[in-house]
Amino acid sequence: MKNGNSKLVIVAMLAFIGGAFMGNAITMMYVSSGGSSAPAQQPSGPATADALTRLKAATAAHPDDAGAWIALGNYYFDHEQPHLAVPAYEKAVELAPGNPNVWSDLGVMYRRTGAPEKAVDAFDHAAKLDTEHTTSLFNKGIVLFYDLGRKQEAVKAWRAILEKDPQAKAPNGMPVTEFIQMALEQ
Repeated sequence: MKNGNSKLVIVAMLAFIGGAFMGNAITMMYVSSGGSSAPAQQPSGPATADALTRLKAATAAHPDDAGAWIALGNYYFDHEQPHLAVPAYEKAVELAPGNPNVWSDLGVMYRRTGAPEKAVDAFDHAAKLDTEHTTSLFNKGIVLFYDLGRKQEAVKAWRAILEKDPQAKAPNGMPVTEFIQMALEQ
């Protein structure tokens, strides 16, 4: 009984550490791919308020400008306000549905708002738009594995990255092959 409890504690600790690692991995993936990411320290004060005011004014003045909506979504993404980023990104993809980076950012925000199935759909959409968009495949795997418990589908998404680049690395620099192996061992 004692041995069984210690194994359970170890598995729980590994799952917790893995979840924390993957949360960071998504953010790091965006940094390395040139997409949006949350800065290490959030700016605040009048300059930030002015930027938000300008972005909101731009979407009000030009409601059919996808770029304005993307900028607003990026602002909310960067300031960790996913519940506000989602509608901005949704409007952007409604106006201009061909940008895989926006679909991928929308997927991340869906995940952060507790909508993992919508996140997977957004990542799939991004991957269909750009078959080389490995960020969306990596993020899809994250959501499938950690949020939906669909390990085999997650590994399949990560293996698709290796088909495009056998030397692919996860955001932390670990080869995707090792990442898959670690996932299969859990």
